[in-house]
Amino acid sequence: MKLNAQRTCLDSPERLLSLDPHHPGNTTESVRRHLLETEQRLIRANFAVKRQLNICTPIGRLTDELIVEILRYCKSFVDDDLPKSSRKGIRIPYAYLLCSRWRAVATNASCLWSEISLPMPANLFALFLERSKQSSLRIKLSNTDMLSDKDPTIGATGNALRQVIPRVSQLHIDWDPMHTRGLGNFLVQYVGEAEFATLKTLHIRAHTTSWGRKEEIYTLNTPRLRDVVLTGPFQFAPLSPVESLTTLRWNTNGNTLSFTPLFKMLSHFPSIEQCDVIGHPLTSAVPSDIPNLSLKNLKRFSLSIIYLSQLRDTIGRLGCPDSLSISAKIYKADPAAVALADFLGPYMSTSDEFKIVKRDDQAVYTLISKTGREIEITHLDVIPFAWSDPAALKLTALNLPKLASYPSNLSHLHLQTDSLPSTQDLIRTLSAWALISSIRVQTDESNFGKLLTALENAPELICPLLKILDCTGTKVCSTRIAPFLAIRKRMGAPLDEFRIAADCVVVLEYSG
Repeated sequence: MKLNAQRTCLDSPERLLSLDPHHPGNTTESVRRHLLETEQRLIRANFAVKRQLNICTPIGRLTDELIVEILRYCKSFVDDDLPKSSRKGIRIPYAYLLCSRWRAVATNASCLWSEISLPMPANLFALFLERSKQSSLRIKLSNTDMLSDKDPTIGATGNALRQVIPRVSQLHIDWDPMHTRGLGNFLVQYVGEAEFATLKTLHIRAHTTSWGRKEEIYTLNTPRLRDVVLTGPFQFAPLSPVESLTTLRWNTNGNTLSFTPLFKMLSHFPSIEQCDVIGHPLTSAVPSDIPNLSLKNLKRFSLSIIYLSQLRDTIGRLGCPDSLSISAKIYKADPAAVALADFLGPYMSTSDEFKIVKRDDQAVYTLISKTGREIEITHLDVIPFAWSDPAALKLTALNLPKLASYPSNLSHLHLQTDSLPSTQDLIRTLSAWALISSIRVQTDESNFGKLLTALENAPELICPLLKILDCTGTKVCSTRIAPFLAIRKRMGAPLDEFRIAADCVVVLEYSG
């Protein structure tokens, strides 16, 4: 209606007369002024028409909230495309400038400006702070382009960090002290005892070029910190007791990890729930003088690469609950001659499912309880470089009959391997696991035949509660199935399901 009114006004006889230079009272200046006004009205009308057309398109009907999500995706895509080591890598996505509406949405969406990479040019840093409003900030700090302690960028970066400390919720530090001061020195000077009141996540990556360099001890005031991710040697970790910390991930990044700093670090986090540690390699023993810890909230503990005896000793000193899930990668050899069956055995009575997955270079043994607790041991087919006793290379190999000697409540068994034990060992093992109701096996035809022979054992009935046999992924001899099913039926333990393919489940029905 508005556009129609403007068009009527422009085309009216009175309006046309006012543009006639021969009309009495009209001057050249008044005609020029009227022409300019008419031109401006036409421009505004044209703009209004285009705006209405844009609103009618699918993209024009997007809400501001959806536009913000699109812009956040565009920003993450651009960030991933930037060189990780470039401090000049600040790029505004073109989508921010798609049109006046998108530009306005981008300008007013504080979440799009709350991630700041330091160092950053001062004017751009001020713009990010202004547009992020009072949102919590995600700070990425790197010194990889700083060539010496005289680089003025160091001071500018430190001052910028100090300015936003109360607002930082995530802090990612990528530090290479080859040419500049150590990380501890930097944080002591520019952070000191200032409180990171909202910091919940801390990532520190220290480059291995710092090997052999003594790092100054430092602490951080982080009362609400929950997640810490460390990459690098221990001397780069803040020595700050944190009651609220729940997750610790530590990759020594090629540096040897001893158990003394590991226990020292864990002692600072009494409320920790998840801990993942990767050392390369863990060749030292667990010192006897390390004090025991009391990590009553620990739910998951992962450690690699390690001897099985070291894993046993470490778990025994954590003071953790029985519901703790454990994941570890262990060496093929063990100087303490700890048997894998003796490590897993105590967990058998509280486990419902047992998985054995063997590949070319490793075997994974997993015990799963009904409550969700998992004990996962990855047995690597490698030994430490310093190992020199070839007679002990199979000390940690799993002895199934020995494992079966422990009290068990298993009901599910999963075997994914190309080498099952002998038929007699299978009989001894499965006889002890009398509560098993389902078996899933992925193996070759000959090994599958050994399993069927064990389950046909007489006069002692093996796995009397077995109802499901899943051999999906196994080449099965068709002439072998019918006799096996008949024997199980005759023994009074018929199967309910025999699965031979992912999309084929044979539901067995017996008459008489």
